[in-house]
Amino acid sequence: MRRSLVVTFTGLDRPGIVETLARVVADGDGNWEGSRMTRRAGYFAGVLHASAPTLRADELARALEELSRDGLTVRVETGADAQATGERERLWLEVTGAERGGIVRAVSGVLAAHGVNILELVTAVVQAPIGGGELFRARLRIECPPEHTQETLIAALEELGDDITIDLEADEGGERGGRP
Repeated sequence: MRRSLVVTFTGLDRPGIVETLARVVADGDGNWEGSRMTRRAGYFAGVLHASAPTLRADELARALEELSRDGLTVRVETGADAQATGERERLWLEVTGAERGGIVRAVSGVLAAHGVNILELVTAVVQAPIGGGELFRARLRIECPPEHTQETLIAALEELGDDITIDLEADEGGERGGRP
């Protein structure tokens, strides 16, 4: 029997952070199940899903929390069992539009109003390839309630502005990493 641990961390970026996390997980008889990590503004931050034998999980959690001595801010939570969501469709949503304040709030507001759960969110501001200026790009993995239609969701998101483009595609169960 194994128990899941969800580890969030931040720290000033430097070589060896991932190796240190991997060593602690392995030394604690843990398994590295999945992660998302990135460098932003000189900091390295991430979320790690690990599992460990039930009898060793608390020990592994303590060892991970002790990494705070190495300059990391670490929080460990015991993973929750997946909640039954019924027949919810999973989709990838890509949003592109002119950069402006409040766009994440606006998009997430539309999704929440339609009962859509955000499973993953990656955003970036990039230079527009034509005409200059900045573009906002977001890639979201979402879970939609059974009563939704893709057309209704697209129409609601497009109401956020004429400069917004929306692309929805089926989530085939695999992860699509990369940039928004």
